Amino acid sequence: MYHPINLPDCPQLERFNELIHHLLAFGLEQTRDQPEAEIQPLFDQHFAEAGFAEAGPWFWGKPVAIRQPLLKLLPLPVAEKQPVWDAYVADMDLKGRFGDGRFQTHQLPESAQAALELAGEMVQNCYTRILAKDGVPAQVLHMDAPLDRQTVLRAYLDAQNHRSPPLKVCPGCDGRPPSVSDGKIHEDLDHFFPKSRYPMLAVHLLNLTPFCKDCNQTYKGSKDAIGDDDAQVANVRCLHDIFHPYLRPAMPDIEVIVARNAHDEPHVVVQPRHNNQQQLARMQSLFYTLDVNGRWDGDLIEERLRPKIEMLLLHGWQDNGPIGEVKLREGLETAVTTLSRFIGREPGNVAALAYARWLAEDVEAQGEWLAVMETAVMG
Repeated sequence: MYHPINLPDCPQLERFNELIHHLLAFGLEQTRDQPEAEIQPLFDQHFAEAGFAEAGPWFWGKPVAIRQPLLKLLPLPVAEKQPVWDAYVADMDLKGRFGDGRFQTHQLPESAQAALELAGEMVQNCYTRILAKDGVPAQVLHMDAPLDRQTVLRAYLDAQNHRSPPLKVCPGCDGRPPSVSDGKIHEDLDHFFPKSRYPMLAVHLLNLTPFCKDCNQTYKGSKDAIGDDDAQVANVRCLHDIFHPYLRPAMPDIEVIVARNAHDEPHVVVQPRHNNQQQLARMQSLFYTLDVNGRWDGDLIEERLRPKIEMLLLHGWQDNGPIGEVKLREGLETAVTTLSRFIGREPGNVAALAYARWLAEDVEAQGEWLAVMETAVMG
């Protein structure tokens, strides 16, 4: 969510969402109170008429994930279901929702909640019981290749490799990128809007981001800056108040610096470039969701940033001669230039750059570093 990322091109996922669209249309746009045996041929015909003859029997063959909630949904009155359908169609336009600030499915009347719960159960199952497990066969999609988690992960990595320069870090925290071994990508697909609270977005491409395991499992989990009752995000009320991995990355709107605190100790500080209420709310949502401020500050306190800068300095000092204040300052300025060029290309460079910039300007810190680096060079 810190780094801007390219939107992946994943035709199989787009097609699966098209099939889900037809699935929900069958359940929400009509009322049927008939025996299961009479509904099945109508269900198969519905998909066949849409051009996906294999999809009907395939969906129907999933009793827990699809058939059971569908059969509970069908008898409900259309008057209760139509608002759910309209809200689903509106919310699938995620860019549009970021424009007006609200999800339509979260503004439905009480009379529509039963239909929303059943429809959401089916869509969420399309991820947890289908996409995240065996996937979708190519013949069901009417495509040359099947769909599974690896399909989405590969599409994401391909999109980031085609950036200029390529993104080689976790987009959320500037940490390590997804690892690849034995032809498989070992990373989590994070649901930015938790699927438990936003089930209709469970398979939406713009809601799937491969954050690193630390981001996904340790920090973010099922946090929802808009919906959670937490003092840290008390001013986060709508989509205007948050950053988003694809639609509103944080990097253009925040700056990362190092400054001394009241105890004269250096700390990483993440702050908005424009000090207004909306920017402050977005920054708080970022802190709440991924805790990048605490994590980057921890890297500084635990001296995990130091080796990177030391390496850059030593690499630039090939003569093994005395260092001195001027040489150290010049080395730090070169380190700043190098780190700036490699933002997003090596893990940890965002916080390291902030630290190097601070060192290049803080005379007291330079004195401390001078003694350490002279010892390192002499050693």
